[in-house]
Amino acid sequence: MNIHEQFIMGKRPDQALCEDGLFISDSFVAVLDGVTSKSSRRFNNSTGGRAAMECAAAVLKKASADTSGAVLFESINNEIAALHNDTPTGEAAVCIIVYSDFHKEIWSLGDCQCIINDTYCTHEKAIDTTLSDIRARVIEEALRNGAAIEDITEHDVGREAILPQLKEQHLLANRTDHEYGYAVLNGCSFDHNSIITYPVKAGDTVILATDGYPRLYNTLQKSEEYLKHILTVDPLCFREYKSTKGIQKGNLSFDDRAYIKFSV
Repeated sequence: MNIHEQFIMGKRPDQALCEDGLFISDSFVAVLDGVTSKSSRRFNNSTGGRAAMECAAAVLKKASADTSGAVLFESINNEIAALHNDTPTGEAAVCIIVYSDFHKEIWSLGDCQCIINDTYCTHEKAIDTTLSDIRARVIEEALRNGAAIEDITEHDVGREAILPQLKEQHLLANRTDHEYGYAVLNGCSFDHNSIITYPVKAGDTVILATDGYPRLYNTLQKSEEYLKHILTVDPLCFREYKSTKGIQKGNLSFDDRAYIKFSV
């Protein structure tokens, strides 16, 4: 493998709070997206998202090169379960996309994204699309009633409106029998069929990234430029790019982000 570009940036000025991560070894390249915490609970003095991300990195570090995707993800899930003293609540969770050099495969579970040569693959959650639309409508109504964009960066009435659903969203995690079910590693049981597999071959160029990038491009510069464009023209992320959250006052972006580009 040959690493061409890599980058990670937390949404807050304090980078120690970043819940995204990168993992690189001779056997694996992975992007880890710790799920944004919806509670004040801490795990090993970290948010649930960061603690789960660190669990994933620790498992990858000791995993054998020939480990299958199902075994790898199950091992990560078990490590997260241990954070909860084996009684998972869904508060510590991570999405992951990983390349295995032994198997020449990419395994994805959750809403990270990738580009394989010229093929762009996204894994958006239906529940996020619905809640983003609700948030956008609430913000539009607030603006019609006299609120300013600057007001909402301090007090996001749209995010506030969907917060009850966001706090209960973990109840839909790994539900394959519900239209809003979604895949995530949170210490609870998950369907191994939810792991999406992409074959790759020698010479392929691969980009892995978290959903902190509104749109992934074939270079880090282009991906960063589009993010900058969104943060300039639509900082609340409710028009050109609809999201369940926008940039808050004092923050650097609407979400943490991680990006890596390499050739096989």
